[in-house]
Amino acid sequence: MNRVPAKLVLHLLNQEADKRGDDRLRLKSATLRSWVHRRHITRGSGGYDLAEILRYLEQRDRRADTVSAERDRAAPPEPGQTWPAES
Repeated sequence: MNRVPAKLVLHLLNQEADKRGDDRLRLKSATLRSWVHRRHITRGSGGYDLAEILRYLEQRDRRADTVSAERDRAAPPEPGQTWPAES
């Protein structure tokens, strides 16, 4: 597991976002710190594991797709009500 500084992680993710045209890869350093605080990813001496961040982004995208599909199948909420909170 090679760890790299946040500045390099953000630079590489921005390059990949440019290549793919995928703005979901454009992160801020505060986002990384928040994910560490929430224990989605880890930060060790040397910085962040880029592969771990990419795995988390893919997992998050799959979960979002599942929630969207469930909402598409569900009956819409009554007027004045909202969708149930995501877990």
